Amino acid sequence: MNLLVAFILFTVAFWHGIIPLKIIPDSMYNFTAKSYIFPTTSFAQQIWYVKQQKKEGLKVLWVVKDNKEFKKENLLSLQIPIQTWDIINYIWNEKVYNTNASKLLKKYLWKKVKIWILRNNKQYYYTWTCAKDSCLLWVFYNPNIKIEKLNLNFLQAMNASLQEIKAETILTFEALHFLYKKLSEWKVKQATERLSWPVWAVAVGKYILELWIWEYIAFLWMISLALAIFNILPIPALDGGRIVTTAIMHLFKLNPKKYLVIENKVTIWFFIVLMLFGFYIMWLDIYRIYIWQI
Repeated sequence: MNLLVAFILFTVAFWHGIIPLKIIPDSMYNFTAKSYIFPTTSFAQQIWYVKQQKKEGLKVLWVVKDNKEFKKENLLSLQIPIQTWDIINYIWNEKVYNTNASKLLKKYLWKKVKIWILRNNKQYYYTWTCAKDSCLLWVFYNPNIKIEKLNLNFLQAMNASLQEIKAETILTFEALHFLYKKLSEWKVKQATERLSWPVWAVAVGKYILELWIWEYIAFLWMISLALAIFNILPIPALDGGRIVTTAIMHLFKLNPKKYLVIENKVTIWFFIVLMLFGFYIMWLDIYRIYIWQI
């Protein structure tokens, strides 16, 4: 039902016409999914969500000097002396624009980079090394872009809906892979920095609802779809885990009375672990809402 209803509502929303909820910089995370709701900068340009109005260097309006959500080495503004009103012109020999800055940074992940800055009519250059997982300017600048609704006919909307379901599936598994990788390295803080719980979804959803109704509907079913995908994973206490354990019982012709007693105990312990983890993420959501005043 999650898949079917998501397909129907995504189709109607795309047919009606929506704009992306947020355009994600290419350098922020190593996303490979092509989502219409949360597109990367490069994908947004491909589908004509974003059109650049002027081709000029990236002018810095404000420099962020601290952020607890990211490691210091990920933030360019903490590594080199970028100043307000600087104009970032080149990264190596490639011209920097408002719409391609994040894409260029992603290109140089884990590499030494030279950046050219125009300040008071003088050229300066600095070098730094991007982090392996993300590389952010962490400055505010005039986006100087125009975001347009994607106008699709009904068949195109159906195709976009299937593409969105595929993208959400990929994003969910990429998030789970990142979580597993960091937890296996005992990096709990990094593992949870990209996760959120319904508290955060409600806060963000309230903001979206005040602006756009169709985008809000798409956002709700994006969350529902992600939960459905998560629930089908072969983990005890989830539906996917129950399917696997039931299949094992029938495949090996185990005694149901003895087997189900053990299976129920394992399920309860995994359920407790998942609930504790959920409460921890919920506390993080409340903290983020308090700090960012959403």
